[in-house]
Amino acid sequence: MKATIKNLNKYLKGLTPHFEIVKGDGYFWFCGVEGDTSPPDFAPNSIFVCYLSHMPYSKWTEAIDGAVAAWREEEAL
Repeated sequence: MKATIKNLNKYLKGLTPHFEIVKGDGYFWFCGVEGDTSPPDFAPNSIFVCYLSHMPYSKWTEAIDGAVAAWREEEAL
């Protein structure tokens, strides 16, 4: 599968419905989904990669998994 914002957000939605990935200036970050009435207090850490094409889809999903797992650990504290 190709690493596109649409594909990555579809993958992320399977992990948590609260966030989507958006492009920042030289990185990608997790942003609250518009219309979410119960967003968490804080989002997962950003993924510091300049372009989607710098990592294959499999590496993106690993980075998303790691960011979401770390966020869940922080949220549980």
